Amino acid sequence: MPTPVDPGPHHVAARAAGRAPYGYDMALAEGARQVVEITLLPREQQVAEGRSLPASEPRAGYHGPSTLTVALWTAGGLGVAAGAVTGISALNHKSHLDKACSPGCPPSISSELDAFRMNRTLSYVSFGVALAAAGAGTYFFLRNGSSGSQVGAMVVPGGAAVAGRF
Repeated sequence: MPTPVDPGPHHVAARAAGRAPYGYDMALAEGARQVVEITLLPREQQVAEGRSLPASEPRAGYHGPSTLTVALWTAGGLGVAAGAVTGISALNHKSHLDKACSPGCPPSISSELDAFRMNRTLSYVSFGVALAAAGAGTYFFLRNGSSGSQVGAMVVPGGAAVAGRF
């Protein structure tokens, strides 16, 4: 069945359980037509005929996640760490305040109350920055970059999946 595609380079691939993967690279000119017949050989037959199995290494030209992606993921990790440390500190201050502030807080512990509020706010902000940085890093990782990689993510009831070519 004919499938219209844009002119330029294309990679055709097919896979099936128990069969050797198939791959074919081609370049199509404007208005050109090309028929690609796909035959998926059993793995044993492909090896017996002396054909090599495709390597499981990344495609040529792919060098891993970009520096921006790694930096954003690192910032996300640091944000989680900072949020956890300041959150634990805020909970520690809250524990002292719960003991001393019944029914109201005496003026002598106003610095403890200020420290609690500051650590709580820093924790919220740190977790927010972590979420934003990790989300942006994941976006840049999943989008179709100049490396030729194609990755997609989907969320389904009961889970999530990432699939693609790296």
